[in-house]
Amino acid sequence: MIIISFFSFLIKSLRDTYSMLVNNSINHPSLVNFKKRLLNLKPVPRVFSSKNNTSNMKDNIDKSLLNMDTPDEIWRSVLTPMEYDVLRRKGTERAGSGIYNKQYEKGEYRCNGCNTLLYTSETKFNSGCGWPAFYANVPGAVNRHEDRSHGMRRVEITCANCGGHLGHVFEGENFPTPINERHCVNSASLAFKKT
Repeated sequence: MIIISFFSFLIKSLRDTYSMLVNNSINHPSLVNFKKRLLNLKPVPRVFSSKNNTSNMKDNIDKSLLNMDTPDEIWRSVLTPMEYDVLRRKGTERAGSGIYNKQYEKGEYRCNGCNTLLYTSETKFNSGCGWPAFYANVPGAVNRHEDRSHGMRRVEITCANCGGHLGHVFEGENFPTPINERHCVNSASLAFKKT
């Protein structure tokens, strides 16, 4: 009961703060940049809470506007449960279940969260691991982080724009690629576009 009360209070506080920002009730210097960024956002939540809007939110949103500051409620609205689990909660799809595992068409692999270009088909290869594998990402598109979860030491890869979890990168496996790396990426993290 205490937890529910806390979250109710938190949500009400956030709504009140948003309302004050929109109505220019808060003019503290430390909030100027936050306020500018907030007020320049397109009104995504309002568009989809309209009773007249019966179409799917995923079809109406410009994903390129989403980034690390996007509220969780928006992510939940624009992603499928599997995409949300992988991109926002660092989940992993079952090996061999992803739609891009065995796909080798010419094209681009973009972040399924924010549409940022991450990989091209020229760097994709068959590693036999059960997930799409790439030996290199588009420069600057992917961040690396140390991951010590599950009692292992690995390198997690995330989208540099929205922070969405992509998978992990492994080195020194001696695949016949120009770079001795394997980016093991969840299909749920990707959106493919033919070129």
